[in-house]
Amino acid sequence: MRSILTGLIFVLLWGHPSAFGAEAQTLKYLVLADTVEPLMLASEDQPMRGGIVTDVLLAVFAQSGHTIDPLIVPWQRAAAEQKARDNWIMYGMRSACDPGEGCAVSTEPIVDFDHVIVSLADVPLNVRAHHDLFGKRLILVENFHYPGLDRFLMTPVDTAGDGSIVDIRAFSPEGALRMLAHRRGEAFVDWDVRVLYNLEGAGLSRDEVHISDASSLVPKQKIHFFYSDKLPHAVRDLIDRKLSEMRANGDLQRIVAHYR
Repeated sequence: MRSILTGLIFVLLWGHPSAFGAEAQTLKYLVLADTVEPLMLASEDQPMRGGIVTDVLLAVFAQSGHTIDPLIVPWQRAAAEQKARDNWIMYGMRSACDPGEGCAVSTEPIVDFDHVIVSLADVPLNVRAHHDLFGKRLILVENFHYPGLDRFLMTPVDTAGDGSIVDIRAFSPEGALRMLAHRRGEAFVDWDVRVLYNLEGAGLSRDEVHISDASSLVPKQKIHFFYSDKLPHAVRDLIDRKLSEMRANGDLQRIVAHYR
């Protein structure tokens, strides 16, 4: 899907920055490659091709006078890029932001999302509690945390699990769905919006999969803007104010709906 805000890559978002209480800033927007569609959609020649987070970022800074300078990075290099700069911005969950590492987080979230569990329609998996997955092979996305589920996994990220559930990792949501189609695991758990967006790319139709709510396994999550703690407070306040306005007028909901 194409962005609903097109034609902007290196962006001087028109307006006079003094009207927003901050001198003009250039923000280095760290765009994660390949693994996070549809939160970010990017290619080498179009680093801001679209995605929920990218579209919201452009709307937040529209007419602000600030410049968004995108940089596509693999997730393995994101932390190093953050340490090397004092003007970076990206997204994440609040729990992943460590103030001691120079990270700050927006007060207002970008989007709330729920997890779903996906199995093949010819062998639907009905799951009501974690123990329904014990002994199963569960497909998950590489380097992602699954709060509420991690403690039962064989190989959770940056923590210890009891191994009740065998987790098999894919490099992307589309790859995870392909693994499911080839019966590498019994089910795939992920954000609802990522599942729906990536079905077609994985060669699956909606009729070929069984999708059910997984909120009993992984609680509702909130995505926020992450940025350097050196970012001026006037810019941080602008981000929160615009996010609040966009939620109140329905713009955030319309952007998310565009990618479902």
